[in-house]
Amino acid sequence: RASSYITSPTNMVAAELRKRLVFRIIPCTNPDGVVAGNYRVSMSGNDLNRKYMNPHPKLHPIMCAVKKLLKEESPDLMTQEENHILAFIDMHGHSRRKNIFMYGPQFPIHDPRYLKMRVMPKLMSEQSEMFRFFSCKFRVQKSK
Repeated sequence: RASSYITSPTNMVAAELRKRLVFRIIPCTNPDGVVAGNYRVSMSGNDLNRKYMNPHPKLHPIMCAVKKLLKEESPDLMTQEENHILAFIDMHGHSRRKNIFMYGPQFPIHDPRYLKMRVMPKLMSEQSEMFRFFSCKFRVQKSK
């Protein structure tokens, strides 16, 4: 469990991570949908992943709250290089895929971010047989 690893008082690596990074763990952004038996959509019938850019306060309050949290943490997020989000990890189940995998953005192979995006998935695949590095996708389709 990520949260117990990160908060461990005896794990020296976790202690060093806490010194260098700020973690914001949001356990579930779709509790109303999950209670209703939906794994993908909220009670309003919306896929919250598709509403992040322009959420409606009444229909997508959790997306508004997540954006507010990130903005309060780093109000000048886009203007200062030293004050930026290192990673935003969205973990959830998939309707047609098995095991554990990640999606990430697409960068040209000569871009330094091309390899950076693949480091964590690669390390996770080396730590768990359940994680499949080759099931990861590093591109975002226009429809998504």
